[in-house]
Amino acid sequence: MLHSSLYAISFHLNIICEIRSRFRRHRADIDPDSNDIISKEIPFLIKTLKYTRDLCKRHKLPDSADRIQNAEHEVSFLVDLWKINGDTDALIEKVLTQLDLIDEIFARESRKHQFAHITPIKAQLLLSIESQWSHIWKNFPSVEAPSRAAIEAYAVGLNEASVYHMMMAVEPGLKTLARRLRVKYDRQVWDAIIADIKNALRVAVGARRSTPKGSRPPSPAAAARLRADITLFSEAAIEFVWFKEAWRNHVAHGRAKYDENDALKVITHVHGFMERLSTRLRERR
Repeated sequence: MLHSSLYAISFHLNIICEIRSRFRRHRADIDPDSNDIISKEIPFLIKTLKYTRDLCKRHKLPDSADRIQNAEHEVSFLVDLWKINGDTDALIEKVLTQLDLIDEIFARESRKHQFAHITPIKAQLLLSIESQWSHIWKNFPSVEAPSRAAIEAYAVGLNEASVYHMMMAVEPGLKTLARRLRVKYDRQVWDAIIADIKNALRVAVGARRSTPKGSRPPSPAAAARLRADITLFSEAAIEFVWFKEAWRNHVAHGRAKYDENDALKVITHVHGFMERLSTRLRERR
């Protein structure tokens, strides 16, 4: 799974390098009695080291993460020691040693990894997964894994895989709609499920038009909700047919090839569809 941009690691390592450069300039020719480098630079350095360590762990760079963690502990220990002896030059020298070790370990470890290049447009989609999909996942938790996988696959150019995973992201919508309309779902093919959903909707429409003798008609608010539900569910049934015919059957049996434009079209379509469905349905936990 793609967790974060490699740029984030590079950015924070660059900050560490800039701090190292300031330490070196301080050692060379700036007031050796100044405590500014301790009060300002060291806390910022420790905070940056912690964040960079977490990024390295997420990117499976364990040697770098361990080295950075050791540097965090060592720098904190050196600051405590400095508070006792007041030797700023010794502190700076030892902190520089820690930062040089981080640079060396990261350079060595990163050469063993291959990183995928993601274009800016795809990166924007990848990094906005949470903001774009979280409200859908709230009502359809099982959609999260396949939708993430689809967008990550699209980002690295695996277009058929992206379409396949997006069809998996649609599945909970069909299942939840079937259950809402009391239609059997287990182990049926989509054709049968969709046909049963359409029949259930026809029954619902007929029931809405006539109130049984001795029963009260629904309140205006309840009638409006029912109309909205039937409208949305009817549109959803039509779209499930479209998903099946346009993409699901083909990608499931390897009968079609998809380029990045196709994959993006599917992602956009499924997102909009599941967004609308999540306004009226909630997946059973």
